[in-house]
Amino acid sequence: RVIAYTRSAAKTDFLRKLGASEGVVAQQKAAAAVRKLAPRGCDGAIDCSGDTTMMRLCVDVLRRGGTFVPVAAEGPPVHMPITVGDCTRLELNIR
Repeated sequence: RVIAYTRSAAKTDFLRKLGASEGVVAQQKAAAAVRKLAPRGCDGAIDCSGDTTMMRLCVDVLRRGGTFVPVAAEGPPVHMPITVGDCTRLELNIR
């Protein structure tokens, strides 16, 4: 099951057409909204934005042993908002 997270409500129908089962629109308690759909956490999270807030959201919704895939290739270098504690607590895989 694919849960797509977007900053634009207008994109949810498009994301569903691409195969997303659910669409979550940006909000203050985004991780809680995703966790409501996936209570045990997500197997994987892909960030295509390069935005540190979005990357942090990806980590916050992963299950233990989950995989985080940052794929944004353009723009300036970013500080990854991931701590050593995140990596050990979640047994995080980064691809």
